[in-house]
Amino acid sequence: MEENQEAPVTTENRTTEPEDNKPAKTVEQQEDKNVDSSKVVDKLKKRIGKEQSEKNGYAKQLAEAQKQLEEFKKAKSVSKLSEEDKAKQAATEKDNQIKELENKLKLAESTQQTDSVFKEAGLKVDSNVLGMVVSTDHVDLI
Repeated sequence: MEENQEAPVTTENRTTEPEDNKPAKTVEQQEDKNVDSSKVVDKLKKRIGKEQSEKNGYAKQLAEAQKQLEEFKKAKSVSKLSEEDKAKQAATEKDNQIKELENKLKLAESTQQTDSVFKEAGLKVDSNVLGMVVSTDHVDLI
């Protein structure tokens, strides 16, 4: 019986020692892993934070560059519009000047024709009277 009792004791001792050591090592290993993993996680968080800040910085730079590009496009279109407006204004001024000169020519022709009609009739009419008789509004009569 003593042999039977000793065998289980040694087995119990052997099984308890490795079992006791394994959980102890496992806890220590887990703590080491926790410490190591927390360090790794901290490092990764720092790296990710740094990358995110760089990304946000690049995004801000991109937004500013796009904003400047839009402003340049608007400025360019404004300068084009101002050039076009200047050209339109110049053309309008020329057209108005041409119309004014044509009207003056028509008025002079009408005044001369009216004066010649009065002279044929034997009437001598003053230029002020001719100015009242001849109108600048020309109506084409058939």
